[in-house]
Amino acid sequence: MTMTAVTTVAVGEERGTFPDRTFEVWKAAGGGSFAASIAPSENGMWWVSLESLTGSSATVRVYDVSEGATKSISVSRLYTSGEESEHVSLLEGKSYAVKFSVAGKAARAVLQEHFSGSAIQAHDPILIQADNEFTPANGVVGGQGTQTDPYRISGWYINASTADGVKIVNTNAYFVIENVLVDIGTSDWTQYYGVLLSGVANGFVAQSAFHDVYCGVAIEQSTQIGVLSSTCTQCTFAIRVSGSVDVVVANTVAYDCFGGMIAEHSSSVTFTGNAVTGCEIEGILLDSSTYCSLNGNSFTVGGTYGFGDGILLWGSEVAHYNTHDITPANTVEGRPILYVKDATDVLVENVPVGQLLVANSNNVVASQLVISNTDVAVQLAFVTSASVSQCVMEHDSVGVVAMSSAMVQVSDCVIGPTGVGVYLSSVSGAAVEDCWISSPQEEGVIVSSCNDVLLARNTIEGCQEGLTVDYTTEILISENTITNNGQGVGIAYSDYVIVSGNAVTGNGGGVYLYSCSMADVYGNVFIDNSWGQAYDDNPYANWWTYNYWSDYAGIDANGDDVGDTPYYFEVGAADYAPLISPLQVRVSVITDRHWYSAGEQVNVTMLIANTGAIEVTLAFGSSLQRYILVETFWWTVVYNSWNGISLPVLTYLTIQPGEVLSYAFSWPETADVPSQEYYLLEGIVPCGSPLVLSGLTMVGLY
Repeated sequence: MTMTAVTTVAVGEERGTFPDRTFEVWKAAGGGSFAASIAPSENGMWWVSLESLTGSSATVRVYDVSEGATKSISVSRLYTSGEESEHVSLLEGKSYAVKFSVAGKAARAVLQEHFSGSAIQAHDPILIQADNEFTPANGVVGGQGTQTDPYRISGWYINASTADGVKIVNTNAYFVIENVLVDIGTSDWTQYYGVLLSGVANGFVAQSAFHDVYCGVAIEQSTQIGVLSSTCTQCTFAIRVSGSVDVVVANTVAYDCFGGMIAEHSSSVTFTGNAVTGCEIEGILLDSSTYCSLNGNSFTVGGTYGFGDGILLWGSEVAHYNTHDITPANTVEGRPILYVKDATDVLVENVPVGQLLVANSNNVVASQLVISNTDVAVQLAFVTSASVSQCVMEHDSVGVVAMSSAMVQVSDCVIGPTGVGVYLSSVSGAAVEDCWISSPQEEGVIVSSCNDVLLARNTIEGCQEGLTVDYTTEILISENTITNNGQGVGIAYSDYVIVSGNAVTGNGGGVYLYSCSMADVYGNVFIDNSWGQAYDDNPYANWWTYNYWSDYAGIDANGDDVGDTPYYFEVGAADYAPLISPLQVRVSVITDRHWYSAGEQVNVTMLIANTGAIEVTLAFGSSLQRYILVETFWWTVVYNSWNGISLPVLTYLTIQPGEVLSYAFSWPETADVPSQEYYLLEGIVPCGSPLVLSGLTMVGLY
């Protein structure tokens, strides 16, 4: 092998000769990187060790520059002396380059080069379909696959651009595949696998490397399989285990792949001591699998796009979530992953957390957590009564996921930038309140197949889609600021929807309804949504009233601040009482919590705010001045001071610009309100049209 330095815009030194070359790089005004070319004269493994470091980190990037193309094949970030970069398989006759960089004030790093030659030789793709096909022609070089010394496939470089590198199906013989390198040569993409084991028992893959293939190692309908001390870089998927039992994946690297390591529809799969960096979707995904064990796996930020990774649980049954063994020795950027299952009264507060995964538990409180650079910050599955509050989640694929759960509240959180801010699926009773959410690449909030949902007083901005709802019944969307998103609000195949008091501004699309019924959209402000302010393909089943539209061109001849002609929008829908100017008074109705058992007292705060620039006087009709509504979407009970609610008696009220008035009262849950129901609590401040100024919240009785 020969190596020569190439000129860079930064400073560094290269001392000695291969294979004991020392690289020193330091940060200067021109930058902090140093590059060298690599032209191996034999096949082997190349890496560097960090000898010393001043600063926060040193980064090692290795590129394949053969035939004029540049492909990143490895990125390692080193923090402490003694750490080694990823061991990269290099092939004789190909051209490579390495680039070193440092981070931190006055950063300087010294790195030592290493190279271990091996007798890797080119081989055609290998296909073995029966025990008697383990032959020298199929890459077998000897024994020691164990149990009476069966078969060893070793020392091969295989180009998988036209076929799977090694494919073994329907065998029971013991074998090991080791010291094998599979990539796709100069091809841009392949549909083929590095190693595919299907219907196999008693096989191992060890000390091998897979680059740029569709899947590094795929294991299908197999048992007693191991993947040990191997590397998968820039594959579509690193490791994929499907329909298999008793599989071990250990001490293996997944770097810069689309998906990391997956166990789907499998059981008793062990992931231990693996390092996952920069995978675009999940780091380790357990999909519809049971009794898996995860220990000592590390997830770090990196790769081409700087993705973070972690653990994601998925499935339709509780056993897909609560049968696993996931220890705190699994880490995200050095922070422990906390896995809680089958527990009651769980409190996780103000502690270092890489992820929080909760399954089949009751009364869960997660508060004051900072979770970043992972797949899912907080995941709740089959959980009853959970609160996630005052947390910061950033650079995660998803902030909060709740699925197949009940009575879930997310409040006062900063979520973003993320992939998806909050994802609710099959949740009965959910509230997302007072959060700031930004998801530049995906949705701010997704609500799918839920019922009894409140989204209130959130700021959702800078998302591809601000709020997406489908197949949901009874959802209240109130007092949110939804701004500068691609699509503001999209609601499909849902009914009993209230969209009230929201500011929907500067989005591509405003509020769009698709195949919805019993939707009531009122008291909102629509300003400069460029694709269209609103859309409703079922307008005769829904109501649009008392909204402000920035492009409304009608007049108000009688001065009641309501336009004399409708505001029309797609498809044949209209607001028949459009407001001439945006609402200046906002009303918020806030309860001390959302879910109460029968007989418990509901404590309510009603806030009346003047958000405008001029003084406002409200006139209250005597017949409505002390009323509160408690209603479902089907019927209403009106309460006043004669049947248990003490409300302020108001006739005229003057509010200064920026002033917020607060009124507190209580509502004893009474016998004529049945349990096991959800109710809308609506404070009425009548002035012209009382609905325009009503504040909404949700109360659940259980």
